[in-house]
Amino acid sequence: MVRLSVAVLMAVVLPNCVDAFATKTRSNNIVTSSLQISTSHLDGLVSRTYNEEKHAFGTFINETERLARSTFAISPSDLVERAKIIMKTPPLLADPSSLAEDFEFCAHVVGPLNKEEYLGALKSFNLDEAFDNDSRVYNIHVDPFEHNRVWFHVRPIAVHIGEFAGAKATGKTLVQPPQVNSFTFNDKGLVTQLTVGYVVDRRVGNTGGLGAAFGLLYGIGRGLPIPECKPYKPSWQFRLLNFVGSLANKLKRKKG
Repeated sequence: MVRLSVAVLMAVVLPNCVDAFATKTRSNNIVTSSLQISTSHLDGLVSRTYNEEKHAFGTFINETERLARSTFAISPSDLVERAKIIMKTPPLLADPSSLAEDFEFCAHVVGPLNKEEYLGALKSFNLDEAFDNDSRVYNIHVDPFEHNRVWFHVRPIAVHIGEFAGAKATGKTLVQPPQVNSFTFNDKGLVTQLTVGYVVDRRVGNTGGLGAAFGLLYGIGRGLPIPECKPYKPSWQFRLLNFVGSLANKLKRKKG
């Protein structure tokens, strides 16, 4: 009952907050709303030493200058090349010698797994035999804030050519949504962390908005019977929140 009351309160209060925020005027360069009151607190967090300007949307980060000042043992350009070498050697990070002892794997809902758990999980999959897969990698770059981390996007496409999870080859072409992955390295060039499968637009493709292995399973009709392996569906609490918020807006318009 308490949770329900909180949900209702949020539904009533939040729309009003959003309306108030939306009616504030903005200049081309600086936010001119009452939120300026708190910008002084952010000024201490946003560095002004990289020729960066703060605009209404936020600070436009000078990636080139930030990376030029990297103090990490491996240069940004060499780190990108190191990441490319790893990606050219399937299956991804299957060679223990490329992993640090404190390595962790963390997908959108799976993990974190340590080095032993990750390597063990790799052996249980036959993805290369079951799918003709192309990850379609792009936007490979070093994080301007974490100079030992390489981010990259993928838009995987795969054809189901062999048995997988009990499903015989269907010949179906699976198009997954765009996803963001990353490698984090130590100063010896070993991977300390791999993150994969973070979907950035669940509306794309034909795998129910799911990425990585979950997307493949769903695409061939073998999705696991748990919420994490099914297309996104709003919870009843969230649907209630939206309903109450919509009702509050309607009542507000009638009063106006």
